[in-house]
Amino acid sequence: MILVDRCRLVALLGFGGIGKTSLSIKLAHQLQNEFEYLIFLSLRNAPAIEEILVKLINFVSHNRETKLPENPNHLISVLLDYLRSHRCLILLDNTETILSRGYLPGCEGYGELFKQMGEVYHQSCLILTSREKPQQIASQEGDKFPVRSFQLSGINQGDCKQIFQAKGIYNPSQDELTELIYRYSGNPLALKIIATTIKDLFADNLTEFLTQGTSVFGDIRDLLSQQFQRLSSLEKEVMFWLAINREPVSIAELKSDIISPVYPANLLEAIESLLRRCLIEKSRDTTSQTSKFTQQPVVMEYVTDFLIENIFTEIINYNLERLHLTSLQFLNNYALIKATTADYIRDTQIRLIIQPLIFQLRQTFITTKKIENHLRNIIQYQQQEYPLQPGYLGGNIINLFCQLKTDFTEYDFSNLAIWQADLKSTNLHNVNFQNADLSKSVFLETSSNFTAIAISPDGKILATGDDDGVIR
Repeated sequence: MILVDRCRLVALLGFGGIGKTSLSIKLAHQLQNEFEYLIFLSLRNAPAIEEILVKLINFVSHNRETKLPENPNHLISVLLDYLRSHRCLILLDNTETILSRGYLPGCEGYGELFKQMGEVYHQSCLILTSREKPQQIASQEGDKFPVRSFQLSGINQGDCKQIFQAKGIYNPSQDELTELIYRYSGNPLALKIIATTIKDLFADNLTEFLTQGTSVFGDIRDLLSQQFQRLSSLEKEVMFWLAINREPVSIAELKSDIISPVYPANLLEAIESLLRRCLIEKSRDTTSQTSKFTQQPVVMEYVTDFLIENIFTEIINYNLERLHLTSLQFLNNYALIKATTADYIRDTQIRLIIQPLIFQLRQTFITTKKIENHLRNIIQYQQQEYPLQPGYLGGNIINLFCQLKTDFTEYDFSNLAIWQADLKSTNLHNVNFQNADLSKSVFLETSSNFTAIAISPDGKILATGDDDGVIR
């Protein structure tokens, strides 16, 4: 149908886990002989529009464009010239990641790209998958127009039966399958999670499960919540770190992220359990020949939101009375960003983890100054009660300060574990890091703001330009 109508812009829409990505790939395989170029790009980590445009232009031009403009509108014009000359099928997956009541900061140019892809003549086709319909699709689409959208309605009984048989549930009745598809809109991810729940909790008895009603398993979020709460502490830690990393990571990387000592066998068991529950996915890194793990976008979104909400609750519930470190366990056990990761991943962590957390803090504290004072109280408590306690608390608060544009002058971060702090663009004039553990933190080795700093291999400051430990 898309080929016959010569659509220039198509959106495949549906709830998370409904099968948009699988359908787009299947569609691409069916249409590949009709196009010169087939390009698949994921927007899961909300890359800047310039990054995507440059990738597309370089691919279609075979890297012949050596002096590309920086302006997104000019880049779109260059891309459209190639799309007129060459027949390209472009798939952009997880488009909802760049949408948030409009477009995320830095992603506004996607709207112009979608607008021109639909309005301007060319002989190519852009297919989007998204849980949310972009405004440019809504305003341009029509049965006789080159812009269309298709809402996925879920799988049929035969596909649903195959999911349950794959889980070892071999005799679901037609009525039971009909009821399951009705309740969960044929969502494949939801049905996989349900099949696991039925097998684990109801001994393969679909009838017993169906009599429980829909209040607990009413939608995918409820399903994920129920499944998540049943995980062990280690399984939850793995889930949180996969959401933080935001791209496939190896078992060794996961182990290095987790604070508490983890036996390799226990970590393997946790990963196997999560794979069985369809909560994580495995891929093979052909370069390193190692298995890597990540989450489906709908799962990653749920776990990220859960993490942000718990850290936010810990921060606002902190007071000057005596606390135990367990009261700040999320803030201490998980990094909001990883300073040592690739720039595009760190930018995504800032955009999808730190900025939403700051937004919630602003709703509570109103002013930046009040947020800063509250976070400084937490730092002082940590210094007094748990000096050099291993963890990410110190680094997380510094990273929050950086996004708040805090003036660090005269700040005292001595006797703290400061892990995964991104200090590359931070003015460190008159900042005290005496005896601080800067493991896995990143900053400039030389700066006009201080003379020198010496750090041991494990990240501890050995010497600075001044004997008192203040970086000047």
